[in-house]
Amino acid sequence: MSAKSQISNVTHPKSVAAIYAQMDWIKTGVAIFSQDLDLLFANKTIRSYLPVLYSALDSGISLKDGIARQVDELSPDSSIKDRSKRVEYIYNTILNSGTMEVSTSNGRRIKSTYDKTPDGTYVITTSDVTEPFRNEKMLAKAKIDADAANKTKSEFLANMSHEIRTPLSGVFMAAQILQQQLRMTQQTQLSDLADILVSSSQHLSAIINDVLDMSKIEAGQVEIATSESSLRDMLQDIKKAQTPVANEISLKLELVLDPNLPERFMIDSSRVRQCVSNLVSNALKFTKTGTVTIAALFDIETDMVTIHVVDTGVGISPDEQKDVFDQFAQAKKDSSSTHMGTGLGLTISRNLARLMGGDLTLKSELGKGSIFSLTFKSEPVVANTTLSSEAA
Repeated sequence: MSAKSQISNVTHPKSVAAIYAQMDWIKTGVAIFSQDLDLLFANKTIRSYLPVLYSALDSGISLKDGIARQVDELSPDSSIKDRSKRVEYIYNTILNSGTMEVSTSNGRRIKSTYDKTPDGTYVITTSDVTEPFRNEKMLAKAKIDADAANKTKSEFLANMSHEIRTPLSGVFMAAQILQQQLRMTQQTQLSDLADILVSSSQHLSAIINDVLDMSKIEAGQVEIATSESSLRDMLQDIKKAQTPVANEISLKLELVLDPNLPERFMIDSSRVRQCVSNLVSNALKFTKTGTVTIAALFDIETDMVTIHVVDTGVGISPDEQKDVFDQFAQAKKDSSSTHMGTGLGLTISRNLARLMGGDLTLKSELGKGSIFSLTFKSEPVVANTTLSSEAA
């Protein structure tokens, strides 16, 4: 039964010819093929998209040969082998009821969907997606340009890190000396101003260090340099350094170490210290009452160290958790916060953790505190007992 006779059997007040005529006015291209892939109907829209194909089909050649003529017209510079592969791909996409996009000879981009009805008839619908396609290409190009500009900026800042840090160190050192001299001479008012200068220098130094570290990471200029270190001693040092801060705000700072934690590891101690110190500092900032706990574990099967920093603070809502590791996340959320920083600390720590073969993750519940878990690959240092056994 032909497509026209099939349509005529459907209860409809208009004739088949009228239906076909109306289909020529719609903006979507429509074509109908028989079970044997003979063309039964194609409206004006779809013919305007692929004139070579439908002109060939009207002359009685097969669909596959018609596709070949259209491919030859669209890709004249391609090799015969490539054009043959393209024909096979299009033909199989039709047979398998797929979807595909193609650019036409007049610069349009069309999207075709191929459907097979229960009785075996093939229906093809084609629409013009030129504008969305162009917009997508423009956005992709804009992203590439933005990424290139960002990389250039990062490389510049990374290369300028020494030039930026050196004068800042001079300002900070001079401020400290001035502060000490004024205290010795008991010039209270000037000493208070010197205190502000030292504090501001410290804050500025922390901000610049974060920005420069992030720039180095983005520019691919951060390398992990491992050496033999004591993780126990490092964590105890961090606890000692942060305990006065915790005491000042009436918090308990605790350290829990896995009994199986090896005495020494091959790790990048400066990067591990940077990550843990940042996590502990954040926990103390956002915890009003209770405890901040540093807990270190070691998995001997995976050589993975996990350091949890657990607090009983305000917690983080599910909506904010997905953004907490984004650059400048803290700065974006509340410009009036008393805990303002660059918002780069967690971003830097996560990037460093990944460079060390691990990650930085978060579990939190609003009002019930947070758990930041830092993981990184390590290599325990086995004590050399050869000399002691020979001496014995």
